[in-house]
This record gives sequence, C-alpha cells and structure tokens, in this order.
Amino acid sequence: MSYQVKLSKSAIDDIDDIIHYLSELSEVFAKVFLEEFMSHLSYLEDSPLLFIKIRDDYRRLYLKRFRYHVIFKIDEPQKSIEILAVLHESRDPQRWVKG
Repeated sequence: MSYQVKLSKSAIDDIDDIIHYLSELSEVFAKVFLEEFMSHLSYLEDSPLLFIKIRDDYRRLYLKRFRYHVIFKIDEPQKSIEILAVLHESRDPQRWVKG
C-alpha cells in the first residue's frame, strides 16, 4: 500500500532555495535535481521503511547525484509521510530536530 507524501513548509522552502541556487549555475542542473527528487518520492511512497532511521521516528533518503538528504517522518496509522527538510550533506542534519 502506498503512503501519501506531504511536504512541510520548511521542506518546500528548502527545495525552492536549492532550485534557485542550481538555476543560477545551470537551468539543466535545476531540472535534473527536480526530476531526481520526484523519482525518489515515488520510491519513498512505496517503501518508506527501507530508508535508514536516524533518530526516533525520523528517517533519511539520500539523493546521491546532488548529495542532498531528505529528512522525513512516517505516520504509520495514517499511512502518510511528512518531509521535514531537504539538506545538502555538508549542512548540520540536526537543524530540523525540534527540542
């Protein structure tokens, strides 16, 4: 059974920032990033439990080509996934953790 994927406001802001940055380098980079992100989302919808658990109920999906981490949380009873952040691997992954 597929899960419903939701993007948090913070994750949307992260993606917008990434696309803006990549667009300044190359429109092609931005397009390819978005394509890779979307293709990984379809895989995430089908198999979220395959991704590494990093803290409590938080998991991480890695976009190898662009070296970004997608941080998400699964709500098993609701069969939904909330994407909390999309961070470059050089950034502190703990910035999305509240409290």
